Amino acid sequence: MESKRKQKSYNFEFKLTVINTAKEAGNRAAARKYNVDEKRVREWRKQEATLVECTTEARQTGKGKIRKRIPGAGRKRISNILDKAVFHWILDQRGQFLRVSRRSIQEKARELFVTVENNSNANFRASNG
Repeated sequence: MESKRKQKSYNFEFKLTVINTAKEAGNRAAARKYNVDEKRVREWRKQEATLVECTTEARQTGKGKIRKRIPGAGRKRISNILDKAVFHWILDQRGQFLRVSRRSIQEKARELFVTVENNSNANFRASNG
């Protein structure tokens, strides 16, 4: 049976280091040196301005948290109302000392979607996370 590869994530500092090396030696050489795919180097070079901006912003605010994801990236929420309704349901369940599993959260999200969103998006699937 084939084992799954673990998805790697890289922080902004590492990405900028790879970008600087790629500017001097080329994408392929930087990819080999840092053991990343050449496609990642090309993608990071396209995002360089955003990466620099996010890194300097983090340094100026002094929060010190080294981010790995650009703000605004990732899947967008379908509905803030649904999100809040599920969140309040979870708090209510935990307040009653009831176990809240991922599956029960998904089922409740599907149930609430029908009432809250009036079937505006029939392809709704509750995510695992």
